Amino acid sequence: MIVLDDPFQKLYNQALKFLTYRSRAEKEVRDHLNKKSLRLEIGPEFTEKVISKLKKQNLIDDKAFAVWWCEQRAQFRPRSKKMIAAELSAKGLDRELIKEITDKTVDEELLIRRLLQKKINNSKQKIDQRGRRKLINYLLRRGFGWASAKKAIDSLSRKA
Repeated sequence: MIVLDDPFQKLYNQALKFLTYRSRAEKEVRDHLNKKSLRLEIGPEFTEKVISKLKKQNLIDDKAFAVWWCEQRAQFRPRSKKMIAAELSAKGLDRELIKEITDKTVDEELLIRRLLQKKINNSKQKIDQRGRRKLINYLLRRGFGWASAKKAIDSLSRKA
């Protein structure tokens, strides 16, 4: 039987609801629960109990979250390792964990090739001097280094 007046259960239900939308980092869940506990006038000790229970149930796992985040970025909104690392850092993940995961999962050369291929196919853009500048700026906005961008575009130019 679930008692709805139980502060722990209220906070736990809020956490489960928050986790249904997408995978979350521990810090994200903790911040969300701290806001909810203030609104529900529940003590902060319940937040730690809920976090502990969620970890035991493997509903919060920073390493799995980091891998998922990198895969999602590569698939839907490609960014450089540096930008992905900054995003993960903002989500409260440990620097060493971020480096380990991004080194294993993010292949910048592949991401650059995919982005360029998609951009060129969609825009029918010529790779003349102006087109090269535009493509380099496009990659720079996504956090890739100038040297990597130039190398990829040079390689693409030779093939065309």
